[in-house]
Amino acid sequence: LFADVVDSTRLMEEHDAEEATRRVEVLLERMREAVRQYDGTVNKVQGDGLMAIFGAPQPREDHAVRACCAALSMRRALTALGPDWPATRIGVHTGEAVLRSFETDFAPQFDAMGLTVHIAARVERTASRGDVAVSESTAQAARDQIEFEPLGEYRVKGLSHPVSLFKPVRIRTLMASEQFRGGQTANQHFTRLRPL
Repeated sequence: LFADVVDSTRLMEEHDAEEATRRVEVLLERMREAVRQYDGTVNKVQGDGLMAIFGAPQPREDHAVRACCAALSMRRALTALGPDWPATRIGVHTGEAVLRSFETDFAPQFDAMGLTVHIAARVERTASRGDVAVSESTAQAARDQIEFEPLGEYRVKGLSHPVSLFKPVRIRTLMASEQFRGGQTANQHFTRLRPL
């Protein structure tokens, strides 16, 4: 899962450095809370966005469902801040990745690498302002618990085939457990994504 603040440069322009930083920190903390709520791991925070992994380092068969639930929860929490706050984009892709651990000057960390990570980042950049987009592999893996709307096929730079994208609409209350439901409902309105 990738999540990023839209127009963060304008945020810096409209507020002094201290207020802009405070707002970004509030947004990032809400993102982190949504990831933690569904047992994901934030493995990277860069400026005004983050990358999270579900199903690693703790294996979980329902990792795609958890990522979609976290994305819906994240969108709801960020939207609740109101129109004076910057919009965000969230993208999710499911697949295999190589996890590696490494030492930094501060602490041991781990990172994910591979085509799955590349596609997930591209999906996030394609999402509409304030919304979520997921790849077909994520939609297929989570379809029993999450309802999706198709968004069409898009070209990903470097891939020989287009990627089908979907918008998570809501958690299926009859299928999902109480943990996944949480009263979350997605916004029904969406705008077609621009090509990758």
